[in-house]
Amino acid sequence: MPPGDVETRLAWLSRRGALQGFDVVEASARLLPPLKVRRRDGTQGFALDRTRFTGRLSVTDDGLFASALRDGIGRGRAYGNGFLFVEPIDETRR
Repeated sequence: MPPGDVETRLAWLSRRGALQGFDVVEASARLLPPLKVRRRDGTQGFALDRTRFTGRLSVTDDGLFASALRDGIGRGRAYGNGFLFVEPIDETRR
């Protein structure tokens, strides 16, 4: 996730989606506190910028999207970030 403002992060999501089988239809982003990761020996590690995205997407490639659901997106997956939580839209309730 690149550091920056909400617009930068929304653009990142759109770029990732194009690579991972979805288009962003509408989205909002909320910046979360960075996740500070320490090295095993207790010395200074690094921090991961985090963002929570909410919105609607459209699947463009079933196989790529299935991989994104299974594996997550972004570089922070190994630290519990980047997972997609999705649910179908009930068009009859719109």
